Amino acid sequence: VLTTGFGVAAGLALISRRPAAVAMAKAALLVAATLDVVTYTTPSMPSNRMPGDTPLYVAASVIYYGIWLAYLSRSKRVRRTYA
Repeated sequence: VLTTGFGVAAGLALISRRPAAVAMAKAALLVAATLDVVTYTTPSMPSNRMPGDTPLYVAASVIYYGIWLAYLSRSKRVRRTYA
């Protein structure tokens, strides 16, 4: 719930074009990625994944969040909008 709330707050900051919105969005992405990896790799969490599929889910999640982090870090449009 806290991770989702933090993501929503970052999204609202981006919509409002606040100066610290990009940094907040990056932090929210890192928190969400960490939570995903912990959820996928912890055996106590119930899942419907087939045995051996966990590394694929972890890799897909890390790639997804990595792409968004790279976009927020390297995009000229983001720099112009939130500078």
